[in-house]
Amino acid sequence: MRDSGVVNGGHVGDYSYLPVRVGTIALIVSEIMLFGGLIAAFISIKDRFADWPPEGLPAYPALRTLVNTLFLLASGITVYLYRRTQWFLWGVITLILGLMFLILQGIEWVRLISYGLTFTSHIYGSIFYVIVGCHAIHVFVGFLWLFAAIMVHVKRRVWRGVQEGSTLFWYFVVLIWPVIYVIVYWDLI
Repeated sequence: MRDSGVVNGGHVGDYSYLPVRVGTIALIVSEIMLFGGLIAAFISIKDRFADWPPEGLPAYPALRTLVNTLFLLASGITVYLYRRTQWFLWGVITLILGLMFLILQGIEWVRLISYGLTFTSHIYGSIFYVIVGCHAIHVFVGFLWLFAAIMVHVKRRVWRGVQEGSTLFWYFVVLIWPVIYVIVYWDLI
C-alpha cells in the first residue's frame, strides 16, 4: 500500500518523506552520541571502584530485566511488520510491548529504591538511573510519537512521511537497549 499522494490538496512525489527520514537519522545520530557518552561515563566510573556493586548496594537485576528486554526486542519485530504491512494491529502490538517495557522498568526501579539504591545513595545508583532513565525517556517519547503516527495513519490513510520518523526512532530505542543492557546489567566491559 502506498501513499495516496495527496496532502492538503496538493500532489506529493515519492520522495516527500525524505526530509523526515534525514531529520530523524540526524536526531538518531545525536542520540547515539549521547548514549555513547553516558556509557563511557559508566565504564569510567565503574573502573574507579574495586567492587562493583559497592558493598551494601544491590546488584542490578540482570535476569529480571531480561523480560523487559524481550518485550522491547519483540516490539522491534512488530514495528518492522507494521512498517512493512501497514496493518494497524501490528502498530497496536508494538505500543503494548513498549508500554510493558516501561511498566516493568518502573516496577524494577521501585524494587531497587526499596533496597536502598537511589539516585543520591551512591554514584553506583546515580549512573544507573541516568543511563536507564534516559533510555526510558526515549522509549516514552518513541511511544508517544508512534501512537500519534498510528492515529494519523488510521484517520488520514497516509503512510510514508508520517510513519517514517516514528518507526525509525523506535528502531533506535530498541537497538540501543541491548547495548545498555549488556554493558550495565551484565558488566561485560
